[in-house]
Amino acid sequence: MNITKKDIASKISSETDISKSDSELLLNKTISLLVNNLKNKNIKISGLGSFKKFISPSRPGRNPKTGQEYLIPKKERIRFNVSKLIKDQIN
Repeated sequence: MNITKKDIASKISSETDISKSDSELLLNKTISLLVNNLKNKNIKISGLGSFKKFISPSRPGRNPKTGQEYLIPKKERIRFNVSKLIKDQIN
């Protein structure tokens, strides 16, 4: 089952005194804050986990239809490591 931003905003709205539109705005602003800060540094949220930016190296790739080989360029990626607290709750 997937949970969407609308699902999260609805849950926030139903459990607090915040309207649904305000909870959607809050969620969007939070995500925007995370994305903008990830451009410059790693982010750690206590009790949730950490977002770390890393560069994946270039590597060979292949078109599955034609078999033609090409080079996949290096690029920045984001890795999320879940906190021990959440790991312990899940397992």
